[in-house]
Amino acid sequence: MRCTKIYLLLILILGLTDAELRAQSPVVSIDSPGSKSEFCINQTVTLTARINIAPDEVSSISWNGDHDLIDKNFGDVLVLRLRKPGKFTYTVTVNDIYDNKHTCTTTINVSDVIKPVLKLEGNMPLVILKDTKLLRNITYYIDNREVSDGEFKAYSQPGTYWVITTTKNGCSASSNTLVVKK
Repeated sequence: MRCTKIYLLLILILGLTDAELRAQSPVVSIDSPGSKSEFCINQTVTLTARINIAPDEVSSISWNGDHDLIDKNFGDVLVLRLRKPGKFTYTVTVNDIYDNKHTCTTTINVSDVIKPVLKLEGNMPLVILKDTKLLRNITYYIDNREVSDGEFKAYSQPGTYWVITTTKNGCSASSNTLVVKK
């Protein structure tokens, strides 16, 4: 989106027509799922270069960014596997047969999850979390039924016990399971 705005600004400032500007440099923008820039670790995200010139006028398309996260590069489509948290910048460069070059850059933020671990301590299930700074909530389950933390901690019903943690930015992770047989 940001790259398209620059293109429109150049039309207004320089007084160029759309066709004149397009002939000088192809316009490219980068689309992400839902136009979002915030994602969770372990997600797969597809970045798509939207190129505003005819396909037979494109001589090359290249991407730059953190290569550790690139799963597949299909030219105008870049598939990322978000294996680590952080801020990552990706730039697509499009060259045309007239030796014009245009680039567009996008930044994505990848948030970590809080992976819960269930452990039996005495006769009570204990939820172990490495870090709680980003924790929004813990949801408790017996089998596939959501229960209160009190019902969960009573550990009196037969079934499979597990929890889901959700961070403040919406990233979730599920725990291992504990099975109660009575």
